[in-house]
Amino acid sequence: MIPTQDVKSKYGIEIAVVLLCCRLHFNTEELSTLQRCIDTDTIDWNDVIYLSKYHRIEPIVYKILSKVRLPAAVVSRIKQSQFALVQNNFKQALETERIITLLETKGIECTPYKGVAFSGQFYGDIISRESSDIDLVISHKDFREVLKLMIADGYLFENEVEYSYFKEQIFTKSNSLNFDKFKNDVREFHIEFHWRITENFIRIHKQAHAQLFNNSDKITLARREVNALNANAHYLTLFIHHSNHDGFRVLKNIVDLCQINYANNSAIDALYIKEAFTNLRLVKAADVCCYLSSELMGVHLPSPIQAIKKQYRRK
Repeated sequence: MIPTQDVKSKYGIEIAVVLLCCRLHFNTEELSTLQRCIDTDTIDWNDVIYLSKYHRIEPIVYKILSKVRLPAAVVSRIKQSQFALVQNNFKQALETERIITLLETKGIECTPYKGVAFSGQFYGDIISRESSDIDLVISHKDFREVLKLMIADGYLFENEVEYSYFKEQIFTKSNSLNFDKFKNDVREFHIEFHWRITENFIRIHKQAHAQLFNNSDKITLARREVNALNANAHYLTLFIHHSNHDGFRVLKNIVDLCQINYANNSAIDALYIKEAFTNLRLVKAADVCCYLSSELMGVHLPSPIQAIKKQYRRK
């Protein structure tokens, strides 16, 4: 794990504080280390808050910071942000349930993906992970009916131009089509309907997309039980999204995958995951994830490359 002092000297105390909060979330650092930084260093709290937002890990950072001594003005600001985040996630959960119910009236199967569904499955609640939009999995064959329902419900179709131009070809070129609902000229909800994990140009193995329809689990979001991706499928789809689509560009990508930690999660079939990494040509990406998890978070995920080497040695 990269020493905190190295992070501080190379990149600044503010990102060091954010990273320490992530490590404390995983119990790989001591709370006293964070308190010492706060007591002895001059910290720009505007930067800490900005970096937490940029890396999309505000709930984790603010939860950890609530355990240490902070300037009164910072405490007040963090409490306000925490309240807003909790309120937003509950709104997202309720709207997710409402849209699923709406689609069910027309016999359309719809599964929540990422967002509050992932938070509930792997963080244990719907408020510990930032959820800025709603991701739902549908069959592309149902999209025409979904389009009618969403427009009738007051949503605006974000991709109207592309859909009108490409028509049915859009379902092989893109991975989602999106809708927005506004209130007083402010966007209230953004919903993405998916049938693929990533856009076609990224060229992931075509069998990977089938994981989106492996919805054998059940979860309760806010008020009702809904279908959910099973743990293995949710891990693989999120891994592909965070690695191939996002390129591990924000700390949230690594935090999510450390949170699952398939080596220590009874809901995950570790052998199935390792075989999937090989079959879907994800071994190199998985090894990069293991390296980043270890160096940034101090969380040691099992390396698929090492697992493959051991298999060959046995043979």
